[in-house]
Amino acid sequence: MGAKSEFKSDTVWYGADSWERVESLDFDPSNQWWLYTKDITKKACEAARAKFIVGFPDLGAVTDIAASLRGHKDLIVDLYRNPDNVRKLSDRILQIWLNVYEQLYTIMRRYGQKGTSSWMELWCHKRWYPIHADFAYMLSPLKFEELVLPYLKEYCLGLDYAIYHLDGVGQIPHLDHLLDVEELTGIQWVPGAGQLGLESPEWLHLYRKVQKRGKNLVLQGVTPNGARFLLKNLKPKGLLLSTHCRSEAEARQLLKEFDKQTPRS
Repeated sequence: MGAKSEFKSDTVWYGADSWERVESLDFDPSNQWWLYTKDITKKACEAARAKFIVGFPDLGAVTDIAASLRGHKDLIVDLYRNPDNVRKLSDRILQIWLNVYEQLYTIMRRYGQKGTSSWMELWCHKRWYPIHADFAYMLSPLKFEELVLPYLKEYCLGLDYAIYHLDGVGQIPHLDHLLDVEELTGIQWVPGAGQLGLESPEWLHLYRKVQKRGKNLVLQGVTPNGARFLLKNLKPKGLLLSTHCRSEAEARQLLKEFDKQTPRS
């Protein structure tokens, strides 16, 4: 979209701009970073044929992109002083996002890839993406419902499946609103820095709430013992755990234990 970018060794930041500047930004098919993204996707797909799955690049999400363009502090003020401007910007970002997703999806299909994947390391036979709004960590449930949730719903309608990346305890107040979105497939929970781990009993009430509402639950990076504990305390249906083992033998033993706990149907 032409935003100013600052590259560092392990990340990239975008400079905040005035409303006049932000409103002039638009999708540019000839933008060097878009051309690079398409090119590297094509090259990855060429190399991947029948060998591995190419995941979608991290495309961000409406509210977080708006915060990158406008600046986090300024966008918070805008939410209260200029909500109509925020809506107009968010509408435009959503349309650009869906266009970009469709173009990349078409490239992957052209090279014979069936299904989609992403940074969340899940594969789906149809079109899916991990949606999020990390910026919402700083918002009240009221502002979340008013200016963030409508765009999350649009993602769900524009994709076949969508998992919400619930990142940090500041997002917990928004969980009820998210669970009310019928089209949302599931929730991925990340406690955040300085918090108890995924397998802590502290989070069981959250997990059970998600499962009670019929949503899938994604918990990635638990310990083997943590996985044992979670399987004893949660329903296996719709539960995705990822863990690690020190050897193949240990991994096979763990799988045997899981098979006994979760009868196949």
